[in-house]
Amino acid sequence: MTNFSVFDRCIVCESTKLKDLPNYEKAYLCQCRNCDMVFTKRIPSKEELESYYSNYGTNHYRSKLTIKRYNELLDVFEKNRKTNNILDIGCGVGFFLEEAKKKGWNVYGSEYGEKLVTICEEKGIKMHNGTIAEFTSEVKFDIITSFEVIEHINDPISELKKVHKLLRPKGLFYCTTPNFNSVLRFYLKKDYNVISYPEHLSYYTPKTIHQLFKRNHFKKNWIKTTGISITRLKTSLGKSKEKMVSDRSSDELIRNKIESNNILLGMKRLANKLLSLLGLGMTIKALYEKV
Repeated sequence: MTNFSVFDRCIVCESTKLKDLPNYEKAYLCQCRNCDMVFTKRIPSKEELESYYSNYGTNHYRSKLTIKRYNELLDVFEKNRKTNNILDIGCGVGFFLEEAKKKGWNVYGSEYGEKLVTICEEKGIKMHNGTIAEFTSEVKFDIITSFEVIEHINDPISELKKVHKLLRPKGLFYCTTPNFNSVLRFYLKKDYNVISYPEHLSYYTPKTIHQLFKRNHFKKNWIKTTGISITRLKTSLGKSKEKMVSDRSSDELIRNKIESNNILLGMKRLANKLLSLLGLGMTIKALYEKV
C-alpha cells in the first residue's frame, strides 16, 4: 500500500491497533483490534469514486412488498411526530419519501447528481444535492432514515454528528446496512459480493454499529439482523447474473410466495427471530434515539 493513502486508525474508535484481514486483500479490509470494526484500509481517491459511481445504476423497480414494509416502518415512526419533518439520506428515486408524504409528513431527501434530485423534486420532495455533511438546514427532524448508505462511507463519525445535529431532542435515526457477521459472509467468505471496493468501505456488525451510535450520543431502541438472500448467494457464486432488485429476481419471487402463504410467513418470522437472536441475518436494521 505505497501508491495511495491508507487509514492509520480506526474509523469508529480511533485506535491505531489495526490488523489486515487475511483473504480479503482485494477489498483492502482491516479490523480494529480494540473495537472489532472492519473497514477498507485504503482510502479511495476522488478519481476512483467518480469512475465507479459514473456507472452506478439506479433501480426504478417499485416492489409492492418493499412499499408495504416502508408503510409498516412509517407506522412505527407515527408516535414520534412533533415537527412533522422526515429526512431520508441517499433517497434514490424517492420511493420511501413518497409513502411518507402520503401520510402527511414534510419530506426531505439527499442524493448525488442532478438526475436523481430532479426526479425527487418532481415528486414534491425537498432535495439536497450532495453529502449529508454539506446539508444545511434550520429545520429539525423527528426522523432521519438511511437505507443501505453508511457502508458506502468511510467517515461515519462525521455522518453521525451531522445526523445528531439535524434531529430534534429525542428524534430517531433508522438505518439499514449489510451485516459483516451474516451467515452468507461466513459461508462465502471472500467470494461474498457485498465485499466490493470502492463501493462498500465500512462493514458493520450489531456490536460495531452499536459502538458507533453510542460514541455519538445515541441510545438504542432496537437492533435486528434479518434475511438471507438467495439472489446474493447465486450471484456471489457466479451461478446467476440476475439483478439484486427486480420483479424476476429469486428473492422477489420467494418473497411474494411467502407473503401469500400464512404458514410460510410464520416460518419466515420465526427464522428472522432466530437470525436476529444469533446476529446472523444479512441486513442490520437499527433504530436509535438522540440523547
